Amino acid sequence: MSVSERRVREKQHRIKDILQAAEKVFFTKGYESATMNEIAHEAELGKGTLYLYFKGKDDVHRAIVEKGMDILFDLIKESVKRDADGMAKLKTVWDSFMRFRNEYPNYCNAFIHYETKARGETEPDDLGRWMKYKVINFMIAAIEEGRADGSIRAELDAADLTLMIWAQMTGAIMLVRFKSALITNLSRVGPDDFLERFKRLVYENLELG
Repeated sequence: MSVSERRVREKQHRIKDILQAAEKVFFTKGYESATMNEIAHEAELGKGTLYLYFKGKDDVHRAIVEKGMDILFDLIKESVKRDADGMAKLKTVWDSFMRFRNEYPNYCNAFIHYETKARGETEPDDLGRWMKYKVINFMIAAIEEGRADGSIRAELDAADLTLMIWAQMTGAIMLVRFKSALITNLSRVGPDDFLERFKRLVYENLELG
């Protein structure tokens, strides 16, 4: 192994160790209460060392969210059927997101918190970071496939529709996360039933009918 290869591997290991420590701190204390000092202590590193790899707490948080999105994408790959048309693949995204919410609540909550945290209206690389999510590219491809195979209305734009569905999914999960009592009292159903009804409402408008 060359010196450069060893340095890359060492960097990857160090980043992995920092993220594991950050997850323990964030998932235990919550994002707002956690500090870089606590992450450094948990990782058994100096605080200055953390800043060699991450710009700050928000940068660490984003890396954890990206890790969670990779987990979500793995759930999608595991669930999607080989012969599924575009619409079926798009529905798999929703079902996998609900499974992600139930089986990986810490990562889902980290994602929700990151999405709701104000970071400025015009971050220069916001689109680039969003497009790094493999699930986003999967959704765009599924919609384009659905338009071609007739399972999704052809006049719908894949990028616009992906953004709209992503907003609807995340919005519904945020509502369940923070307003579950409101849902139960107003809709007379539990959160899971509410999400299933929401899913039907969203996808029925996309099909040819």
